[in-house]
This record gives sequence, C-alpha cells and structure tokens, in this order.
Amino acid sequence: LHLSAELLGRYLKNRKPYNSIDLNSNIASVTAISNDYSYEDIFSRQLQGLGKTNDILFAISTSGKSANIIKAIKQAKKMKIKVIFLTSNKGNKLKRFCDLVIDCPGDRVDRIQEMQKIVGHIICENVESILN
Repeated sequence: LHLSAELLGRYLKNRKPYNSIDLNSNIASVTAISNDYSYEDIFSRQLQGLGKTNDILFAISTSGKSANIIKAIKQAKKMKIKVIFLTSNKGNKLKRFCDLVIDCPGDRVDRIQEMQKIVGHIICENVESILN
C-alpha cells in the first residue's frame, strides 16, 4: 500500500506518476475473490485481470510462507511479470520464482518489517533519481 502510494504521489514530482496498483487496497475485490474463490487467490486473481507481460510485481512477506503471496508470485511468473520479493531470511525458498529477492534478516517480525519499509523507500528514491 505505502510503496504504491509513494510511486503515485510523493516521488517523481516533475514527471507523470508510475502506473501502480496496490492489490491489497480494493477491499471489494479482496472480499469478492476470497468469497468466490479463496483467500489464497486474492492477489493472483487480480494479477490475472490487471497484469501484463513485463510489469513488475513487488511482493512483500515477512515469513515467506503467505499462501496468497506465493500464489501471486507463481502467477506472475506464468504471465512473464517480473517479481521483486521483499522478505526475511525465511523467504528464500521462493527464490527460483523471483527475479530479485531482497532479504531483510532478523528474528523479530517488527524489526524485519521496519527494514522492509526502509528498503521500499530506498527503491522509490532510486527510481526517482534514475529518471531525473
């Protein structure tokens, strides 16, 4: 949610914002998909409808075990969508499905998530600096 908002809003002030969609923010879609299919499908189903070849899926999971994230990553690979996976040292088993895995090591969930937020901001800043 936050990274998508940054790419649409704060960053790239002198340029058109990036086409960025947070697959978690449309509660109507999340509810409909989880009711009609399953909670595991909430991201992969949206990706099927919205994603295009050469898009980028930026997936985040602290544990690397979230079934809905795993399914979305695998769906992205089927669609030739690039995958950047921000995880902890526990999420490395998905490495073969990802183009880039960013490991935020740690044992405490709160510390891992704090690092993930910092990494997300660094990515947004790098995108902005490359385009300026």
